[in-house]
Amino acid sequence: MRRPSHLFGLAGFGLSCIGLLSGLYLIYLKIIGRTISDRPLLFLTILLVLIGVQFISLGLLGEMIANQFKKEDEYVIQEVLK
Repeated sequence: MRRPSHLFGLAGFGLSCIGLLSGLYLIYLKIIGRTISDRPLLFLTILLVLIGVQFISLGLLGEMIANQFKKEDEYVIQEVLK
């Protein structure tokens, strides 16, 4: 609850990494002369990278909202001894 970027950032980073790895595989196939336009992996790669970026953005947005509305009991007030 206090760090939404840890949850969404990890998920987004994982999805983006899988998308980038499959994208590198598709680039390899393109370099050796095979067609990649008829492969479903191309659309899956695009989908994974876009969803990963959206998850990271959602985590950052959630972090900003969580920091905006901090609870009162999180602060410690020290009493001054007289």
